[in-house]
Amino acid sequence: MGELRAIEFVSRQLDEGHLDPVRYKRMLIHRIDGEAELKSLDASSKLNTEWDFLRTLHGMGYRAASQWLAQHFERLGQHSTVDLRAMFA
Repeated sequence: MGELRAIEFVSRQLDEGHLDPVRYKRMLIHRIDGEAELKSLDASSKLNTEWDFLRTLHGMGYRAASQWLAQHFERLGQHSTVDLRAMFA
């Protein structure tokens, strides 16, 4: 979170003209969120190393990534898909 706050700060400074854009680069930030599916897991799942459970997690991640790519593929390399200012406001 600290690194994301620093990225947001530098982006804001660039937008306001306080930093040299030749020296400081704008970073594009993306986040694939699987929280909706992960909410159903209880705290004990953090210690579960059973292969079937790991395959279930892999499937959750694969679905989240596939959905994210379907929504945001065109923005990759062009724009962030996370609004850091809103996140830290």
